Amino acid sequence: MTMKIAAGIVEYADSRSLDRCLRSLNLGQGSGGGGGIDSAIIIHGRYSHNPIIPMPCMTRDTTLIAQSSTFPAGTVMLKRIYQPIAEIDARNLYLQFAAAQGCDWLLVIDSDEYVAPNADWSLFRKQLEFVQSLGLSHQVFDVIFEGTNAERGPRPRLFYRPRSVRYWKKHYWWVLEEKQLLLKGLSDAGRIIEGIFILEDKSLREPRYEQTITAYKAWQQENEH
Repeated sequence: MTMKIAAGIVEYADSRSLDRCLRSLNLGQGSGGGGGIDSAIIIHGRYSHNPIIPMPCMTRDTTLIAQSSTFPAGTVMLKRIYQPIAEIDARNLYLQFAAAQGCDWLLVIDSDEYVAPNADWSLFRKQLEFVQSLGLSHQVFDVIFEGTNAERGPRPRLFYRPRSVRYWKKHYWWVLEEKQLLLKGLSDAGRIIEGIFILEDKSLREPRYEQTITAYKAWQQENEH
């Protein structure tokens, strides 16, 4: 079965973390080369209400990483957003680009996250192929996540048929348009896709950026609706 998987990443002022994230995806290997993610879609832009001061080096460093010969040609797509953008709009952009590329699946992964190095990509792809073969209506599936602040366990990070999924109102709400179904931070399948384990690590972020993200998250909690 031919299957195309993209990763969607929103990044700004976090280029060192982005480099680690991209390296963890085993880009361009596909089912014939031991497995991995076929392509990465990076939305590079500052979230609205994030007080960080934009600097040219932020875009330069991200561009250098996206164009690095470390990654096979054509596997990294970089979309630069030059004006502040709402988080849900940024996330909807990578869904739109994944749909335009004809991707069957989109893995949502943040720039400060990465796939554990002992990933079993063959198992991961086989499980996705099995799900496709069932012909189910489910579209949002879980992967195992280990984060900071005691956040751990299954997280809805895999979107099947991204052309019919979009974020709405909050950065953890999405609508399945074909079914007109709103999901609030939950998968609609209750199924964990095995083979990969996503880890979160903020240690590569610059302190000034982490401080502004904290301020942005506080704003988000009160105002995102």
